[in-house]
Amino acid sequence: MHIPFNKPVTNFPLLLVSDEQGRVFEVPELLMAGMSLNRTLLPRADELISLPQGSCLFTLPGRAAVGFDPNKNRFVVLKKYLGQPVQAVAAFMAPAYSQIYLAAYHKKENAPDLPLF
Repeated sequence: MHIPFNKPVTNFPLLLVSDEQGRVFEVPELLMAGMSLNRTLLPRADELISLPQGSCLFTLPGRAAVGFDPNKNRFVVLKKYLGQPVQAVAAFMAPAYSQIYLAAYHKKENAPDLPLF
């Protein structure tokens, strides 16, 4: 999907991924993307808050992360970073907070089923 990106990149969340050992880290070249109704979207800055206390991050095995590349003005699937395999990461919001986007990912062939969160 190609969408216009007309806002400054400062203070916009970066894409989070996990390595094979479950260590979560940011990818500084890509911005966080979200999914809604199976569409990959770039959330508006006013739709985002800092991750509330009590929230958790989960790795999504068998799923490649999708981020937004502001230099290319498009979404990209990230299977490797700096030569190492990475997987998508999702946030599970603390109770009393609404989540309007899901983690953006691309399901790999033979990906395991995910447990219910």
